[in-house]
Amino acid sequence: RVRSWLPEEVDLLHQLSVQLAIAIGQAELLAQTQIALQKEKELNALKSQIVATVSHEYRSPLTSILTAASTLKQHCHQLSADKQQWCLELIEKKVRHLAKLVDDMLVANQLELSKTQFKPLPLDLLNFVADLLDDIRSQLSDRHELVFKVTGHPRGFWGDRSLLQQIFTNLLSNAIKYSPEGGKIECHLQSQETEIILAIE
Repeated sequence: RVRSWLPEEVDLLHQLSVQLAIAIGQAELLAQTQIALQKEKELNALKSQIVATVSHEYRSPLTSILTAASTLKQHCHQLSADKQQWCLELIEKKVRHLAKLVDDMLVANQLELSKTQFKPLPLDLLNFVADLLDDIRSQLSDRHELVFKVTGHPRGFWGDRSLLQQIFTNLLSNAIKYSPEGGKIECHLQSQETEIILAIE
């Protein structure tokens, strides 16, 4: 038989449904809050790691710059032209390194805030990589050899110049940093039918 609900029963069920809706809403809000807190915790950990890394990485080049600048200031007239040139080149090299660290930190911060935009444009990849290697080669000492090999003809390539420069510079810098003295760093640009590969060894 069809049950006839009493008015107080209907009222009770209505109140119960309202409370359940509130509870469900609060549960969803709690879940969202927990996710946001976890993300914030991860971002704070990333910031701490970046600060620690930058602080450590800055100390060495700043010491070299200070030493070279002090040497030039105090003993300029006693140094040979070659020694003065060496000090100036050292300062320039270390300043470039510091500028790169700043760029790395800015890119990391943009990625963290999801502000990095991918802006692909037509790019002559062969000249782009060659210019990049020339810039890196000017900073190399005589202890390393940088070799550039090309296979195929990379044409019709679109890419984000800024992001690619950041990526390739990091890869090359790490290859140089962790190669033994007298080591050879090889950069191989391979153009195939459906893809382009840049291998750094």
